[in-house]
Amino acid sequence: MLFLFDYGDEWHFIVELKGIKPPEENVEYPLVVKSVGEAPPQYEEMEEKNE
Repeated sequence: MLFLFDYGDEWHFIVELKGIKPPEENVEYPLVVKSVGEAPPQYEEMEEKNE
């Protein structure tokens, strides 16, 4: 699936479903199982204006 995040900056990313398992006990969901690369900065201009 191709997702569009932040309609102003138009960050695109792909989500791939690899499988479905029953939930495990004592695990907090949602759970990030893999992350690749650095996260983009979030709203730097707005943060600078509010300081």
